[in-house]
Amino acid sequence: MSKSIGTLWTVPQQLEGKRIRAVAAWADLELELGTGYTHFETNRTPEFEAKFSSGKIPALETKDGLKLFESTAIARYVASLNPSAGLLGSNAKEAALVDQWVSFSVNHVAQHNAVINQFIRGVLKPYVKALDTNSRERLIQHLAIIEKHLQTQTFLVGHRITLADITLASILIRSFALVLDPETRKSHPNVVRHFETVINQPKLKDIFGQVEYIDKQAHTLKSFRNSESSPLTSTGSSHHNYTVYTPLNYVPFEKHWNAVDGSSSTRRHPSKLLSPSSSLSILTRQAQIRALAAWSGLELSIGEGYTHYETNRTPAFEEKFPNGKIPAFEGKDGLRLFESIAISRYISSLVPEAGLLGKTPKEAALINQWVAFATNNIGNHNLTISLFIRGLLKPYVKGLDIETRKRLFRGLETIDNHLSIRTFFVGEGITLADITVASVLICSFSLVFDPDTRKKYANVVRFYKTIINQPKLEGIFPELVYLEKQEQYVAPKKEDK
Repeated sequence: MSKSIGTLWTVPQQLEGKRIRAVAAWADLELELGTGYTHFETNRTPEFEAKFSSGKIPALETKDGLKLFESTAIARYVASLNPSAGLLGSNAKEAALVDQWVSFSVNHVAQHNAVINQFIRGVLKPYVKALDTNSRERLIQHLAIIEKHLQTQTFLVGHRITLADITLASILIRSFALVLDPETRKSHPNVVRHFETVINQPKLKDIFGQVEYIDKQAHTLKSFRNSESSPLTSTGSSHHNYTVYTPLNYVPFEKHWNAVDGSSSTRRHPSKLLSPSSSLSILTRQAQIRALAAWSGLELSIGEGYTHYETNRTPAFEEKFPNGKIPAFEGKDGLRLFESIAISRYISSLVPEAGLLGKTPKEAALINQWVAFATNNIGNHNLTISLFIRGLLKPYVKGLDIETRKRLFRGLETIDNHLSIRTFFVGEGITLADITVASVLICSFSLVFDPDTRKKYANVVRFYKTIINQPKLEGIFPELVYLEKQEQYVAPKKEDK
């Protein structure tokens, strides 16, 4: 191996840390592990938070001074250091597909793992059987999508291991410890084969270790594997001894979306406008993708004749986009993508001179960091709050609602501090990070930005107004209307007996 690229702060059980170590090993890069680290002590010190403002692990400090948090950003940066390893694909299309499967694995497989895991540990309280059951069912549904994809492929993208394969394998460690009992393994042979292929690679075997298969699904802490028993196997917060995960897809939130799948040409024309959506969630994704295209001078045409929960359930649509969700992208050259972050990064890459992905590898890494942070620490919390308010996340759990708002405000505090001496997140111009943060803030301003919140996070307000009022982005972001008070859940009136 080459000399060390830097120091990774993690703990032995943390799957995100194992993922990064596996990426480094596959790329023949040496990565030192931080010593003398005590979780919930070291990461609460001013010295640690001065380097890593999220106060979370994993965190990376490179020999040349780059400091990164957010595991997906770290893994992607490490993968980029040795292009010959092929971890990010061999061309632009493969890179986009790698991003797609990384995002799918993190946002759908890992998220459902997390909800199940938190219930088993008694961290997510009170126990909600419907949510637990739904998370298990959704996890299996998403594994079925991967299973079908792997029927004709050894790896997720191309003919060699990429970041997508290592990401999925690291996440599946928990899936195998939670729900992949003998019957489930039998019905997902390609998932099992892929998992075993990746974790048993000579370069990776010592990192992932021996994985023992379960005889029945885990439902209590006692039935959970000892190797998974530490709460630090989840990405920890710097403020509490547990992590509250967004219960994504608890209800079919997509039923309320009115958006359509987009297709693109690479002609430099102004972006076409879409009809407003009634869902804040899809409006966020629409705004992000449309704004990136507009900033780059690219035209996005919109698929016609789309009816949600009809069009996306047809064999023709699912053949193109196996997750059956929107937004979805079909390029003029035949590239098909789902997962909004993969679409966003691909569009950002089409016009390098627009600067959306940064000017240097360091800037690119920092952009990816803030994209991930905004999604995980603002966007996901927005979604949970919105689901509660709309009565779509049942039963209403006041403690989870309160804790989610606290987590959202911590995320806002982190970006407000970052923006206190900056106009933009990375460098001196608008990047993918700025447009992503502004997009997720659409929901935040509609849910929690009352007068006190606007005063407290004045830098966030200034930043948001700066982005949405850019001439190139006119008509893409909704009109900014300030709240007088935060939106709250209102219990339905009881029927008279």
